[in-house]
Amino acid sequence: MKQQMMAQNIFYNLRRICLLLFLLVPALRSVAALEPYQHVLRGAIKKGDVLTVKDEKFQNPAYDWSRINNLSVENLITFGLFRDSSYTFKKSFSCELTLKVEYWTQPDQQQPITLDDIKLKVNYDTTYGASYQAEAVYHFKNAHRYKITVKDISSAELGDKIPPVFTLNAQIFIDRKYLPDDKAKPEPMTVTTSGTTVGLAGRGMGTMDAGEPDWSVTVGWGVAPARMSTTWSGLLLMKPL
Repeated sequence: MKQQMMAQNIFYNLRRICLLLFLLVPALRSVAALEPYQHVLRGAIKKGDVLTVKDEKFQNPAYDWSRINNLSVENLITFGLFRDSSYTFKKSFSCELTLKVEYWTQPDQQQPITLDDIKLKVNYDTTYGASYQAEAVYHFKNAHRYKITVKDISSAELGDKIPPVFTLNAQIFIDRKYLPDDKAKPEPMTVTTSGTTVGLAGRGMGTMDAGEPDWSVTVGWGVAPARMSTTWSGLLLMKPL
């Protein structure tokens, strides 16, 4: 009877360990992250201004690009009024921005893809309760690095002296997974109970030593979880070890 109870306890603990492994293994296969990057030009925007934004993992020797799975890469260029400005609008106006965009999608790409004469237009209406378009957005995809050049900025109402009330925002949003390092193999796991030790290595099982079991279980695993860190924008990022 005593040996039968010991065998039942061992079987129960092994079931618990198998369930734990079932839950852990999918999490170890890859680490997912949603990563935003942005760069902002604000104030007196003028012809010839340049704005560049880049995915920090792109063309960075500190990261193995082959172990990064980019699920989606979304790019947004936003032209709008700087609403926190102390400048007072005395008349209604519209303002149009003309841009050239050069972007890179692959680390070994020599020449950028060019999008020319992109136009973004905003307006402001001083009439009380009137609706107006204070922001214009251009959307494209797959750029891990891109450069914006202001080709022209014009406003018939404001003339040549464009006030410092505008903002140009370049953003990259990446949904990606980090593949595990092949060298980081999980170490053999050891399950310990009082007087009973079961070694699990690969698909084989070790020996069971006779003894008096209890309900305690100790699990050892050889792969540490990914570290968490924050980016300047305040959103949480996951970085590989």
